[in-house]
Amino acid sequence: MIYTAPALYFFHDIYGKDEKLQAAIRLAKRAVATDYTVMLSGESGTGKDIVSQAIHLSSMHSSKPYVAINCGAIPKSLLESELFGYEAGSFTGAKQSGQAGKIEQAHRGTLFRDEIAEMPPEMQVALLRVLQDFTVTRIGGTKPIQVDVRIITATHVDLWKNVQEGKFRADLFYRLQGVQVTLPPLREREDRLDRLELAKLLLQGIESELDQGPLALTPSAKRLIERYPWPGNIRQLTAALREEAFVSENRMIAVHSFPEYIRSGYQPMGERDGAVLPKINSNDLVDVFLKTGGNVSQTARILGIGRNTVYRKLKRMMGDGR
Repeated sequence: MIYTAPALYFFHDIYGKDEKLQAAIRLAKRAVATDYTVMLSGESGTGKDIVSQAIHLSSMHSSKPYVAINCGAIPKSLLESELFGYEAGSFTGAKQSGQAGKIEQAHRGTLFRDEIAEMPPEMQVALLRVLQDFTVTRIGGTKPIQVDVRIITATHVDLWKNVQEGKFRADLFYRLQGVQVTLPPLREREDRLDRLELAKLLLQGIESELDQGPLALTPSAKRLIERYPWPGNIRQLTAALREEAFVSENRMIAVHSFPEYIRSGYQPMGERDGAVLPKINSNDLVDVFLKTGGNVSQTARILGIGRNTVYRKLKRMMGDGR
């Protein structure tokens, strides 16, 4: 996949109070002042592409091109021409005017290469040559073209392990090891409230996408967000919230709105860690009750409690049954 959109995210767009994440961001910010290559590592969905854009937009190259390419999403037969470009008539189907490759297009800017571990061996050799003398030669061409480009790579696998297994060139690995920034998975953020605050920020963006009023999380939905392990990290959380917002009733996002595969892997009573979950408070109950137009069944379903519990709590709030 080739991204033609410009870089959009700054460091202030990256939310997280977790110390592991903050340490990674501090390191990325220090790398901004250099022209070192940067390797971003972390599980899929942890925001490596966003950090890459933030580095670019904070650097002296911010007014220049930001070009991103996913090395694992392009067929091997096309990867060379995408990276290095080609001269006119160099192969069947080539443009008569020729075409600059992505490295050439990123001249004086930043080239982000996602899934670097997926690069085939022959392309690893070609990239190594670029990093050695910063020149590219188009397919069918003979004249080296000088390029000035900041290279940022990303991987979700242990690249050093790939080197040891002979899947990735050691000399290229060393060249790419300018600054390594490792982003922690969402489940390892020590403060569970960190996930909840992140979800609230993501919901603000989803509200704009759907062009509708404020979205709210029920107490049970908040607990799910705090406790579910989110193996797909921020990408999974974003996709889940987008789906729940679309199907939610009265703009209230409840547990039953989450995809089945998430609900089936979630233990609402915290049996594994023995945690005692907070009770539904009166304000939450009233808020949901009013938004459902006084529908007890919907209120119970949204809050994840029984209808009798709703009746009992409402009676107590009205001073009856104490």
